[in-house]
Amino acid sequence: MTYPTIMPALTLDFQNSQQLDPRVTFSRSSSATYTNSAGQVASAADHEARFDHDGNGECLGLLIEKSRTNLIEYSQDFTQSYWTKNSVTIAVASVLAPDGTNTATQVTDSVENLFVGEVYVDGAYISNYPVANIPENKWNRYSTSFTFSSGTTFVMVTRGSGTMRRSVDAVLTAGTYTYSVYAYRSGTDLYVWGAQLEEDFPSSYIPTSGSTVTRSADIAQVTTADIYGDEFTIINTPFGVSSGGPTLHLQGHPHVERAAVYNEYLSQEQINTVTGVDEFWRWRVFGSSWEIKPKMDGSVTVDWGDGTTESLSNNVLVNHTFTNGSGYHEVGFRLDSGSWLGLNMNYSGAAASREKVVAVGPMPANMVTSGGYMYNYASNITAWDANLVHRSNHSLLRTYSGLTSLKSFPFTVLGSLVTNFDQVFLNCSNLNSFPLIDTSSIDGFGRTWEGCGSLTSFPHINTSLGEKFNNCWYNCASLTSFPLLDTSSATNFQQAWRNCSGLTSFPLLDTSSGTNFIGTWRNCNSLPSFPLIDTSSGTDFKEAWMDCNSLTSFPQIDTSSGVNFYFTWYDCSSLTSFPLIDTSSGTNFREAWRNCTSLTSFPLIDTSSATDLGTTWYNCSSLTSFPLIDTSGVPSFSYTWAYCSALTSFPLLNTSSCGYFGNAWQHCTNLANFPANFFDTTGTITDSNAFKKTFTGCALTAQSIENILVSLDTNGASGITLHINQGTNAAQSSWSTAANTALTNLQTKGWTVNYNP
Repeated sequence: MTYPTIMPALTLDFQNSQQLDPRVTFSRSSSATYTNSAGQVASAADHEARFDHDGNGECLGLLIEKSRTNLIEYSQDFTQSYWTKNSVTIAVASVLAPDGTNTATQVTDSVENLFVGEVYVDGAYISNYPVANIPENKWNRYSTSFTFSSGTTFVMVTRGSGTMRRSVDAVLTAGTYTYSVYAYRSGTDLYVWGAQLEEDFPSSYIPTSGSTVTRSADIAQVTTADIYGDEFTIINTPFGVSSGGPTLHLQGHPHVERAAVYNEYLSQEQINTVTGVDEFWRWRVFGSSWEIKPKMDGSVTVDWGDGTTESLSNNVLVNHTFTNGSGYHEVGFRLDSGSWLGLNMNYSGAAASREKVVAVGPMPANMVTSGGYMYNYASNITAWDANLVHRSNHSLLRTYSGLTSLKSFPFTVLGSLVTNFDQVFLNCSNLNSFPLIDTSSIDGFGRTWEGCGSLTSFPHINTSLGEKFNNCWYNCASLTSFPLLDTSSATNFQQAWRNCSGLTSFPLLDTSSGTNFIGTWRNCNSLPSFPLIDTSSGTDFKEAWMDCNSLTSFPQIDTSSGVNFYFTWYDCSSLTSFPLIDTSSGTNFREAWRNCTSLTSFPLIDTSSATDLGTTWYNCSSLTSFPLIDTSGVPSFSYTWAYCSALTSFPLLNTSSCGYFGNAWQHCTNLANFPANFFDTTGTITDSNAFKKTFTGCALTAQSIENILVSLDTNGASGITLHINQGTNAAQSSWSTAANTALTNLQTKGWTVNYNP
């Protein structure tokens, strides 16, 4: 094994020092408990760091926990009617409680056949701890984890022939919970204290007295100025993780013993030497049993951490019941022969096992080089300290996908083997920071940080080889800014920053190779402006800036290669003007500027290739005029200018290919002037609804109505329904002779014309 030849730039030894380094900033906006060196449950004040201890008084390090709520309203006073008692006697005990106070409760049952921590869900027994099995004259905390479904009944019971219970189904939602209680035995007498019900795995005790109580999250961080540079490796012991950048965020599960930062990228062998990794890949799980389905091409030994070991078989499900009961267990996997080991937890029925995984330790070097990997598992994992590669195509595909409790990421070196980062951190919704890791060999970033909604910033990682960024930061709604990454090799930006609704600025990225901009900045609704990026290669701009409703202007980007503009600026409701971009290649403009309600004018864009203008300027309610664009190839004007309520006149467009005008100018409530000869020569009109509600709700003058009716009569089509009614359209009583003659002619041809009388 190789040890680093350089000294750490930063060392934080919490276990031995039992104090905070002055460079560490710590906060927690509530009090919290921990176990002190005397073995008692002690209380720490707001913003006071906790140094936890085991039963032997040995320090476990800095206690770092996320926010939790004790759903039990009376956690110590069991005399309250909140707890229902049946055939049991309870009394304040002479035995001191775990916190050294006289608050323990003695529970007596006439049969002396007591259980503590018994749990029933919907009447089905889950677990209990017989009093006879509880060590005498020693407080222990007993925990039971279970899954609750809406509508079931959960009861905590201390019982012999009688019971002391609490039904709490009314305050639970579907999910995984843990019930914990302290118990003490003296002869046949049972003492209880400190009941706690919380989501996920057990955390430190939260006292309550009449209502639920929430403990705030522990936050420990270090400002890293002058400590380390762009290249660094963070190593935590044992299962804690850290992430770096301008600020080093310390995370643990639940303790951080030691954190060290080196001013260069260390190899996995060096990392394993520092952390003392042996031949086993260690996992931390919680519960009384755990099910796994390993994959391998050789032989693997599992050390269950309870004194038992066994050999695993390829793709064979194994369910182990721990001999030392519930609680935390450190399970190790050793690759004895073969070239790779995989722990697949994405099979049918794996959800319960995924929920039990809370931490993963460093991977032994032989597994890294052979191809040890993890695949799409464990929504509760909070701690990482391994350098992993996927055995196929050297990727980390979906390795951390769905890890909703993962809060930070420690890797600083991935090595040249890893080339694909697709979906690696997909839906890690609690990931709030990310380190400046070495991604110089990565060419694929598809969906990499999609759904990482807690990220508030992003580092300047090396993305120079990245060819695809589709969905990369989709739904990263907490990002307020973005770094100037190297995206010069990228062709696919589809939905890359979609729903990044917190972005208030965007850099001038190199997008010169980009062809696919589908939905790229959709719903970036806090962006007030946009840079003049190079989109000269872009062919598909579907939904690219849809719902960017804070943009007040737009740059004259190069869209000369753009074919598809479907929904491109839909709902950009703050745009007051629009540039004369090159749309000469554009064919599909359906709903492109729909609901751009602040546009007061529109340029003479090149629509000579356009084949779809359906609903294109729908509800552009501030447009007062419209240019003479080329519509010679457009077959339909369905809803194209509907609800453009500020239009007062309209130009003589080319309708030679158009056979459908349904709803085209519906509710253009100020449209008074419409040109003559507009419909003289159109495409073939066969649909009887081709003019349905076309001019409903307009303000057409008698002359404009004459222009429309005469032109339609000239067209020669028959059997069509025309709506030219409602709104302030001129009534028939004011029509000219020519208009009435055209009406009669149309009716003779089978037209149905609806008009204001």
